[in-house]
Amino acid sequence: MSGKTDHDKNQGLEHIEGSDEKHGAQEESTEQVNVLAHLSKADLLSDVDHFIADKGLEEYREDLVKGALLAQNPLGYQDIEELNAEDKEAIAYEYAHRWKHPFTLYFTIAVCSLGKANRSIKRKR
Repeated sequence: MSGKTDHDKNQGLEHIEGSDEKHGAQEESTEQVNVLAHLSKADLLSDVDHFIADKGLEEYREDLVKGALLAQNPLGYQDIEELNAEDKEAIAYEYAHRWKHPFTLYFTIAVCSLGKANRSIKRKR
């Protein structure tokens, strides 16, 4: 059994079954895997082009290519030639200011999370 679910495949997550060598017990751990990392640039761009053609998004090609290349190697954004100086500056700012968002955004997320948790509790009863 591979341990992967359709949801995990769509999210780029892979469940890896490992063993605890000390206790000999099987345990399942979740490790985030970049499913784009193994693709060549040509294969990645081919996949992007197929997606664009399939969804009719031709006018967004440049942005989708940049996004795919960035998703493939997020820490190597300085080396992505398709990104211009403005793109690289914006990405550097986001890395440096990861949590700089309006308070109302965090408040909204918290309230929505509480609402979802409340629904889950009610279903279990």
